[in-house]
Amino acid sequence: MSARVTTQRLALDLCPPRDSSFWPAYVAIRADPSWQQQVWHATYPPESPRRVYERNSTLVDRRGHGIWAVSKRHSDATVVNHSGGDDRATEWVGWIGYRNLDDASPQSAKWPPPPGTLEVYIGFSREHWGNGYGTEALKGLVDDAFSKHLVKGRLTACILEDNPASERCFEAAGFLRTSEDLRYEDEGGYWVLGREEWEKRKDP
Repeated sequence: MSARVTTQRLALDLCPPRDSSFWPAYVAIRADPSWQQQVWHATYPPESPRRVYERNSTLVDRRGHGIWAVSKRHSDATVVNHSGGDDRATEWVGWIGYRNLDDASPQSAKWPPPPGTLEVYIGFSREHWGNGYGTEALKGLVDDAFSKHLVKGRLTACILEDNPASERCFEAAGFLRTSEDLRYEDEGGYWVLGREEWEKRKDP
């Protein structure tokens, strides 16, 4: 996968360095009850930024993908320095990533997962909701994946029924609600995007 993806307003960087200020920001977003309720109707236990980095670094080494840190692209924002530079001035707005369904926890997944499918998941800080950043980041990552033939199968997402903002985000990126039971979560509706649907969105 591409280590950096850029859009008009955003920069997406795959798994920033261990000492990046992104990882504490990531943990803080996941600790926000408003975000938790929108995503899982559950509470996440406290996480260590270092352990989150290590988990995602391992995933990148193994799969070639993981979490992309999303920051604003404006003239006074510091760009993520992959050689270990100081990025404390970077304005992080959230993250976006892929997950192989066969990496899902057996305790919360229905088996077997469909082959050749990646789940897309996103999270943005509450202060940045309503600005279209999620849709912009999602389109950027999806366009990068399909235009460079980095995805062999379909992309999917599971969205809770009472999260219309996420539904609008994924619909705008070309995802379609499906009646299929993709068998990896018990709550929510499944949304999918394959190459054919993506090409229709790119060339209406």
